Amino acid sequence: MTIPACSCPNGGLESSRGRSRREPEVAGWVTVATVILLGVAATAAAQEGGSSSRTQAREHYEAGAAAFEASDYPTALRELEESYRLFPSLRTLYSIGLCQQALFDYPAALLSLREYLREGGEEIAPEVRVQVEAAIVEMARDMGRIEVVVDIAGAAVTIDGRTRGTTPLAEPVDVGPGEHAVEVRREGYRPIADHVSVAVGGSVVFRATMESEAPVAARLRIESGEVLGEAFVDGRSVGLTPVAVEVASGPHEVRVMAEGYGVGLRSVELAGGDDELVAFVLEPLAASGTGSGTLGEEGEVSATEDGASSLWWLWTAIGVVVVGGGLTAGVLLGMPEGIPAYDLRGRVP
Repeated sequence: MTIPACSCPNGGLESSRGRSRREPEVAGWVTVATVILLGVAATAAAQEGGSSSRTQAREHYEAGAAAFEASDYPTALRELEESYRLFPSLRTLYSIGLCQQALFDYPAALLSLREYLREGGEEIAPEVRVQVEAAIVEMARDMGRIEVVVDIAGAAVTIDGRTRGTTPLAEPVDVGPGEHAVEVRREGYRPIADHVSVAVGGSVVFRATMESEAPVAARLRIESGEVLGEAFVDGRSVGLTPVAVEVASGPHEVRVMAEGYGVGLRSVELAGGDDELVAFVLEPLAASGTGSGTLGEEGEVSATEDGASSLWWLWTAIGVVVVGGGLTAGVLLGMPEGIPAYDLRGRVP
């Protein structure tokens, strides 16, 4: 592949002679590019004073020029990228693209040179733009493309460990021929990862449908001391205390009932992964069932003032028996003394 001669209006590397990917004879155009790079670095040193970040950026740029002259392209790229991080400039961005091109990292070079064209806009001379666009076209001929289509926006797309943006991507991603690892991630959704194969000049579509992650459950432990009670969470029985149960995150109502004791009641708010202990101290009810219970140490309610709570067990203790076609109520064992025996017809003997 032949790379047309390119010059950067802001002083980037210039390639005066093309090279083939299969025959990397780069000495000629590298020499010219290095001369220009060193000349620009000297000019930049005279023009760019001011902040320490700009000074450090210039130092890294000059180090990159020296490494490029020595054909140490990995070092040159590291220095130029650090220079760009400290003080972004079109000159440095263009030079980064040429270093990536020298390393045959065409996907990265295409990203850098396209970004150079976008950022440079009208500042780039028309003839230079034509040369850069021609270089992009020629590199793209040795590439394949992956179009990533995801059903939600804002998902991060990674190809071969390199972040390529968030969905929806503006354009397909250039990659070399062969197999590539594609990964799509977004918080709150299950990650998707797969491999795709791309041929030279080919294009594939990677489609992904994101699924929400199941909410992380919380653990709720319910105790009532030495009193054996039945525990309820949001009105559903979960067993006898002590008991542990997994619940969804959010608000819950916890209740504990024991025969002869007031009702323990508590509202809790749980987040995913919480392990919460709700402990009740149930107060025994007076034999008269007048509801003289008090608020327990953990905030539980033992009985209401009118004694209604103290009768909860009564209604569950009434057994309904059909005798001779009529409906009769029988009171099971356990009814405390002093409480009249009701039947289902509401008569009190």
